[in-house]
Amino acid sequence: VERESTSKDTKDTLSGFPVADGRRSWEGFQAFSHEGPLGSFSSSSSSSNDFINLIVSVEDTGDGIPLESQPKIFTPFMQVGPSISRKHGGTGIGLSISKCLVGLMNGEIGFVSEPKIGSTFTFTAVFTNACPNSNEFNKTQQINNQPHPASSEFLGMAALVIDPRPVRAEVSRYHIQRLGVQVEIVSDLKQGLSTVTNGNVAINMVLIEQEVWERDSTM
Repeated sequence: VERESTSKDTKDTLSGFPVADGRRSWEGFQAFSHEGPLGSFSSSSSSSNDFINLIVSVEDTGDGIPLESQPKIFTPFMQVGPSISRKHGGTGIGLSISKCLVGLMNGEIGFVSEPKIGSTFTFTAVFTNACPNSNEFNKTQQINNQPHPASSEFLGMAALVIDPRPVRAEVSRYHIQRLGVQVEIVSDLKQGLSTVTNGNVAINMVLIEQEVWERDSTM
């Protein structure tokens, strides 16, 4: 999120996304907030020049969340039921990760849900003014893309990711490679077994997506 100042040469950039880019101007963000798709709303308030309090609400008209599941909705690996997992996929950690990220931004997250009607999730986040220097942003990106120092024990290892969903598999590849690990991707256990046994690559670890394990492990 970026707030563009009156000067053409300087931009007031929020540290949540520290890049000076006119296409992501504060005015453009405000326009999207009020003219965007139905069900999305964002607003901001500021008690000082140093902090921006962002409030985001997202509403859907899906199945909603059963009352008995609502107290546990932010629990890691908790899913409403097996039918949801079969229909939409996933492992049930998205909301728990979201809660952690919101907490790191000094915010809160909550929801209101009516079964068979839909849900509204709302979170807050506190941003500070950041340096708009794009060179500093590029340096930060280079640092972020380097293997984490704590991951040196994984350098040179090879991992096999078994996941039938290409986009999710590529996301896994990206994060694992940041640990210095070479990554191979296959879509099912049969291909995974072939990759492990053919000897072309010495696999040190195998990560199997839950739906693949439940579907293929009895073969």
